Amino acid sequence: MNSLIRLLVVDITSATTLKPLQRIGSLLREAREKQSLTIEEIAESLKIGQEQLIALENGDEALLPEKVFVKAMIRRVSERVGIDGDSLINEIQINNLLNNKKASEGPQKTIQDQSLSSATLMKVLISLIVITASGMAITYLSSKEVKPDKIKPLPSDYLTPNEKVFLENL
Repeated sequence: MNSLIRLLVVDITSATTLKPLQRIGSLLREAREKQSLTIEEIAESLKIGQEQLIALENGDEALLPEKVFVKAMIRRVSERVGIDGDSLINEIQINNLLNNKKASEGPQKTIQDQSLSSATLMKVLISLIVITASGMAITYLSSKEVKPDKIKPLPSDYLTPNEKVFLENL
C-alpha cells in the first residue's frame, strides 16, 4: 500500500514541467516496472497495441486515439497495475476544464476589441434600408401594366396612315 501512495504523490517540480498525460503515463510506467511487468505482458493481457501503450506511458497525445479511448486505456492499465484510474481520469478532466476556460476567455477579449461603434452600425443599417426600399420600388414600378386607355394619342403629324387607322379602331 505504501508503494501505491508513493506513486500517487507527485514531486512538485515534475508536476509543473510535465503535462497531465505525461505525468499519468510516468505513474503507470513506474507501477508497471515495480511489478516487474513488461509492456508486452500488459499489452497482451489487455489486448492493447504495444505502440499505444508506449505512447500512453510517454504521454504522446499525437500517437494516441481519441480522448474517450485514452481514458478507457488509462482505466484498464491502471487497474492492471494497481493504481486508482478514476483519480487519474479526474485529473485529466479538471485540467481540460481549466484549459477550456482559459481558451474561452481569450477570444472574447479580441471580439470585444473588434466590435463596431454604434455610429458605424447605424450607417450600415440605414444603407441596408435604403437598398431594400430601392429594390422594392423598382420591383413595384416594373410590374405595373400600362393600360391602353391611359395612352394619350400622339399628334397626327407624327403618325403614319397605318398608325392612324390602328388608333381609330381602338
